[in-house]
Amino acid sequence: MEENQSSGRHLQTAVSAANAVRGAVKTGKAAANMAKGAAAGPYGAAAAGLWANRGILVKLVAAAVFLLLLPILFITMLPSLIFGGTGLDSAPNHVLNDNTVLMANLAAAETTIEEGLREKHRLVLEKIKQEGDALGNDCDYTITDDFADSIVYESTLLISQFCASQADYKEVRLEKLKQLIDGAAGLFSYHVNITSEEVTDPDTNTTETIYHYAYYVDYAGDVYFADHIFQLTDEQKVLADDYASNLNVFLYDTAFKVDINPNLPPEKPEMRRLT
Repeated sequence: MEENQSSGRHLQTAVSAANAVRGAVKTGKAAANMAKGAAAGPYGAAAAGLWANRGILVKLVAAAVFLLLLPILFITMLPSLIFGGTGLDSAPNHVLNDNTVLMANLAAAETTIEEGLREKHRLVLEKIKQEGDALGNDCDYTITDDFADSIVYESTLLISQFCASQADYKEVRLEKLKQLIDGAAGLFSYHVNITSEEVTDPDTNTTETIYHYAYYVDYAGDVYFADHIFQLTDEQKVLADDYASNLNVFLYDTAFKVDINPNLPPEKPEMRRLT
């Protein structure tokens, strides 16, 4: 049971430790002030020596505070979904220094996104085929689907957007992400171009008009998530971009497999290609 204590409690421990250090700093300042009035004695000399080297002490204390706050910084600089798909409260303590667990959490998040995208893609294709099959005998149709083989999306950005969209950290769960994607309308859509031609039957010498319906599958792209699925405010969009940048840095030169979309600018290298 002890091993499954949440990172939320781990975070609270770090906060308490940081507060203790801040208290020690205040105590140190008070001791230094008293040392300035000490006339003699070993304790007075020691206190005076500490005060004389207070610049070094401040740096040491600052370093100690930073180390104690590392768990907080680690969590606040990265999208919390990578610490656990069921929420921070159920994340194991060792997740903070276990890249294997973090990578597994990322893979689970990507799988959730990929499955949602594939299902939306399947549904729009099904709708097109139903519409095409219902056309009259004087019609035929084709489907142009640029996403049949792959759907390119920026996984780090979508994960970050989702995390930024949730005001309550307890809602940052894979189940919630799946619900949002499943309930979204407009991720995939289609448009149709209709043309016609006159065809003459050589046997009967009769002419009829044949209508050709050319269907094209459309994907709304990553921007659609921010505006319509996660409904981010301008402030949340900035937070999501910061999360994504930090996550890209974290993933750089790790075993995490990423594919590069050559059409993206260099500042957005982390892409996933759903094939």
